[in-house]
Amino acid sequence: MSLQLPDGGTCSTAFTATQGNTKFLATAGHCLNGDGSIIRQWSNNVGTDHVSYFQSRGFDIGLINVTNSGRKISNYIFANAVTYYDAKYTNSGSFLMNQYVCKAGITTNYTCGQVQETSTSYKDDVTGVTVKDVVKIYATGNTTDYSKPGDSGATTWAGEVLLGVHSGGGDTSTLS
Repeated sequence: MSLQLPDGGTCSTAFTATQGNTKFLATAGHCLNGDGSIIRQWSNNVGTDHVSYFQSRGFDIGLINVTNSGRKISNYIFANAVTYYDAKYTNSGSFLMNQYVCKAGITTNYTCGQVQETSTSYKDDVTGVTVKDVVKIYATGNTTDYSKPGDSGATTWAGEVLLGVHSGGGDTSTLS
């Protein structure tokens, strides 16, 4: 799903979560401020910016509180399609060295790569925040751009196992 952010930016969403009757969408923390602002998909309100751990804790994860009662959430993701959800995750897991993983972002759609590092950090050029516990992935096959702006927040998975939230990057290497 493509999110339109209050600052005019675009991000992808990774997965859904619930707490009691409250529904959430996970995305990259740098896409959110945790300020309660309205988050949209195209011209439709999806919900509110609930929390971001990017600035406060250095983790690139954030949650959107889904307040639009017409929005349904599920464990389906875009795997090979760009117009419908064609795969689902059945459980979650951890990244492994040399593991073949894929992500589905709103800009580059379905791209895959190989895990090169399972726990690294980087300093964000824009905010100066040191982002912790990220995985470095290198593109494989014919993929020249594993990630482009707008892919942040996308699902990263292997098979039916949800692995994480895509943080960013470009060209042949990226961070999840």
